[in-house]
Amino acid sequence: MLKLSAKLAEIINMKQITFFIILLSSFNILAGEVRAFKSVKDLQELTIEELELDYSESANLERSLKNEGSGIYRDIQNILKAKYKIISGDLNVAEFLLERIDENSSTLIAIKSRYLGLISFIRGDYKKAIDFLDHPTLNNTKGFRHTCVIKIVSLMALDANDKIAELGSRCVFANEANSKNEGFWLDLTSKMKIKNVKSVNAQLIKDSQRITGDDELTKVWLKTALYLNKEFDILKGISILSDSAFQSKKIRELVGFLYLRNNDFDRALNFIEDIDSANAENIKGVVNLKKKEYELAWGHFQLALNKKSDSQNSLERAIPLAFILKEYQAGLNMIKNVHNRVLDKRKKATVNIAFLIGIKDFEKAKNELTIVKNQFNGLPPYEIIIMDAYIDMMLSKMEVKYPLKNIEENLEQACKSFDGMSCWMYLTHINWTSLGKTVKRTEDISNIINLNIEEWKVPHASTPLKESISVDQKDIEELDGQEASKSLKY
Repeated sequence: MLKLSAKLAEIINMKQITFFIILLSSFNILAGEVRAFKSVKDLQELTIEELELDYSESANLERSLKNEGSGIYRDIQNILKAKYKIISGDLNVAEFLLERIDENSSTLIAIKSRYLGLISFIRGDYKKAIDFLDHPTLNNTKGFRHTCVIKIVSLMALDANDKIAELGSRCVFANEANSKNEGFWLDLTSKMKIKNVKSVNAQLIKDSQRITGDDELTKVWLKTALYLNKEFDILKGISILSDSAFQSKKIRELVGFLYLRNNDFDRALNFIEDIDSANAENIKGVVNLKKKEYELAWGHFQLALNKKSDSQNSLERAIPLAFILKEYQAGLNMIKNVHNRVLDKRKKATVNIAFLIGIKDFEKAKNELTIVKNQFNGLPPYEIIIMDAYIDMMLSKMEVKYPLKNIEENLEQACKSFDGMSCWMYLTHINWTSLGKTVKRTEDISNIINLNIEEWKVPHASTPLKESISVDQKDIEELDGQEASKSLKY
């Protein structure tokens, strides 16, 4: 849930971490909005609870629910399907289902607005999320209880500290009965975000006994520090934790994260050295990356993936390492486990093509590259053009399918994008059309020992060429004059 990184700015992904924290802290609230229905009776109970209808309205509602063609029945079905799609990550479909509900006539607008707000929140559009959650149907006490947590976290993302201070205490009070930690997380997070240092320190001292005596509160405290980049301040108070707290592997992992974020790698490793969980292996891998020990880092990320094959923390670091270490087939296998719906599919496909080139499966790489180029509407980035030119060159023996003209066009286009190697290949290919075949040769093609890329980067002094005059210009002029005189005579 929390992301590892060697740099502080790379550790927290605001869009993801806020989503997971909000789900953890208010799961009961979200889950209680629309329950799973088995009968018309369940539908009736939900609607009465949500709308607080009187007896006569409830009777009319029951009659309409029995008619599957009624508007309220269709709206509830759309709500149910939308909730399932949100949970499964199909946000576009969920949004489409919710838009079916008529804004002017439906009695379920409050639920629709909450769900649209949640969808915008997941997408990272926090301003739009707040706009949906500020809908007039949600202005009552019940609506505020259901929406205030998401509002506050959205305001945190927008750095609207003045509004956070206004809503924080009200939201804690409204949800105190539904919170497993009596609103401790929300209250603490709000105060830390608005930099109310005195209140945070006072709460730490006031609640120190309660924090150290409850592992769950300890975890919330440590996670809050990681979430708000307060690791330095929290580490100064680690000593107040009881000895029993450090028997928990989860707490030790979190402390390890704190030290990692503070660039104290030795202490980070001391806390998680004997822990073999996915998070612990990720910490060890990041420390190795910081020390440029790529093989060791690769091993730790592999262990983490063995425990959790779709760990985004591991995949985001192991996939680039696979390319650096030329573990191309392993990289292809790991890309299949990347299920980040926010990630641009074109970028994922481009990385996949790079690994296909690595294993020399040029035919498959060409097919996938053609699809990706179409997705860019004919204007792909120059990295794709470079790969396209290289693949065509490697397949140039089939000149009917991969004409030389295409290779030159791709290389020229990449050269215009200021890629120096493509410029050199373009100029070389014009005079040396069999360059692709030469690249695939395994025997030595030059006896120059220091011919390598690093050598090309070193500037060398150029010696001007001396022109040797074979025919004097005056002789040419005299010959021209004689020829002109002869033509005049005739």
